[in-house]
Amino acid sequence: MHFSDEMECWENCNGDRLTVGTYVKATDYGDYFDELTGSKYMVTAIEFNEKDEVVISINDGSIQSTKTHKSGFKICDLDPV
Repeated sequence: MHFSDEMECWENCNGDRLTVGTYVKATDYGDYFDELTGSKYMVTAIEFNEKDEVVISINDGSIQSTKTHKSGFKICDLDPV
């Protein structure tokens, strides 16, 4: 899926754009669900890989920090809070 389709899908399904600063939670069907112990995370970066897929980085959701904690998430790994 092309990144513009993924971003449009997120917006259509969730009502808001996915941007840096958006709070998200892990989906229970995503690849990284077992690695995430918290209930809420903040998006710190949105990049596009060589396949034009969205790749998302997150941190622990702390308002004071924009430092990336984990990277490599796909749209299907995350839901809005």
